[in-house]
Amino acid sequence: MNETGNNPYSPPAAVVEDASYDNDEGTFIPGGRSVPAGNGAGWLAGGWEQFTQQPWRWIGLTLLFVVLYLVTIIPYVKFAMYVVMPVITGGIVLACDRQRSTGKLKIGDLFSGFQNRTGPLLTVGALYVGLMILALIPVVLVVGLNVVVAAMSGSPHPGAGMVMPGIASILIGGGISFVLYIMLCMAMWFAPALVVLQEMSAAHAMKTSFAGCAKNILPGLIYVLVLIAAAIVATIPIGLGWFALVPTMFASVYAAYRDVYIAH
Repeated sequence: MNETGNNPYSPPAAVVEDASYDNDEGTFIPGGRSVPAGNGAGWLAGGWEQFTQQPWRWIGLTLLFVVLYLVTIIPYVKFAMYVVMPVITGGIVLACDRQRSTGKLKIGDLFSGFQNRTGPLLTVGALYVGLMILALIPVVLVVGLNVVVAAMSGSPHPGAGMVMPGIASILIGGGISFVLYIMLCMAMWFAPALVVLQEMSAAHAMKTSFAGCAKNILPGLIYVLVLIAAAIVATIPIGLGWFALVPTMFASVYAAYRDVYIAH
């Protein structure tokens, strides 16, 4: 009876919470949910909010990311970097999640994906490379067939009757490859976040990412349009705005993940 919680005559105790950061983990929604179209712009707003809390550290993290990305200009390294990129993206997601829950961000968080769920993240990257090659097959086949037909015609300059069908088939093949690549991007967008935060397998994460994106085509379109407008504005002052836009874009993916997959 001496404890405050059991004393009916003690004054009510106020619960004091830190209002600076959102520590609510929320409830995961398998497959994600549909959100209003305007939320697409809100994802970038959420990314901007995270950036402005730690702007210099975000800029430092982004510059380190750019240095790593420049390695892709080395021959034979590009595909390896495509495999590794989900690990780095997973690190960015973990950095966002840590900042949301603690208010702290470290530049070294970029590499936290190499310490958390590295295997599944690398598998995501390997699947991306393999599926990207498959997505290119339609346009490669069409172009190859047109080259063969032109060669069999006996003239290096096929007539209009052959050129027009060739152009039409290339457009069709290119259109199929483009659609397949967009579908691949949908499977990839949330996959690193789902791997590191929900401990999903690579295949399950990509399937869940695709489902979440498919339910939010309009918000995704609004997101892309606002991002394009922001990119134009960021380019005007000698491109200096990109120092803010790139980290905002990084954090916006995390904001979108929270909006689509986490219920409060």
